[in-house]
Amino acid sequence: MREAQAADPEADALFALLDALRDQFGTAEFTAKDVQTRANGCITQGPLEVALVDLAGDRALSSARSLGRVLKYREGRIVHGLRLVGRQDLHSKIRVYTIKTQDAGFEGFAGFPPSHTEKGETPPKYKQGETNPVSPANSATVTTDDPFDPDAWQ
Repeated sequence: MREAQAADPEADALFALLDALRDQFGTAEFTAKDVQTRANGCITQGPLEVALVDLAGDRALSSARSLGRVLKYREGRIVHGLRLVGRQDLHSKIRVYTIKTQDAGFEGFAGFPPSHTEKGETPPKYKQGETNPVSPANSATVTTDDPFDPDAWQ
């Protein structure tokens, strides 16, 4: 499975695009029109234009709408620690994107919140970093039941 993931040409092409977008825009927000302007603004083919053509073909830069579809389809996929995040701008009704860097592993994971409570019951208060209450201590006088003798079961 790892070999198949390592040999994924689409993941490599997506990483090239995300890396080129990060080089062009950094942490700033951008639209598909901004990407089209930057890619078509070069006299020679830059890394951004090459990555877009490799990922989506020659028609990817034909319009901002087609480029927007290419970007929207690849939202949320994490490749080598980079992820394309999009949101709808409420004022202009245009999709706005940013490149985020993903942390690897569970570093900084503080646990899961309680999933539900009974009606009228307030959720338990946990301290920062604590995910579960402490388990009660085992009693010193534990008897072992014979699993094959139902009369010995307690």
